[in-house]
Amino acid sequence: MMSRQQLEIREAEAERISKAIVDCISDVVPDGEFILTVSGRVIGVVGVGARRGNSFRTHPFLVWLLPVPATRRLSIIFGSLSKDLQRFLSRVTGRPWPVEGATPHVRITDREIRVWWGSVDESEAVVKIEPILRSDIGV
Repeated sequence: MMSRQQLEIREAEAERISKAIVDCISDVVPDGEFILTVSGRVIGVVGVGARRGNSFRTHPFLVWLLPVPATRRLSIIFGSLSKDLQRFLSRVTGRPWPVEGATPHVRITDREIRVWWGSVDESEAVVKIEPILRSDIGV
């Protein structure tokens, strides 16, 4: 069981992770069609204009509380996010996002988090987010 202090540390870490997620995925969702929100511990991708009424929500805080190493928690968070975001955008836009056959990939190292869609080789990515330095989010 986590102490109150440990829980507060995890909460602060989860907030930094959530902000980093919103910052990075804002660069890959279609411009002018969605807004990104952080409300409490929930990240939202909300459709606007013709996409109004469509939304996607994710809760990284819940995963961040798991009693497993940080690298594993990050892998779960970003692995789910990349798959769920792809599924959501494909459904809402009515076509495969980002393109037919692109698959999500996540690489977590001691230094950074890398997420891309495309082939296994990141250099052949169709879409990728800017690497997130783990030191920037304190995890």
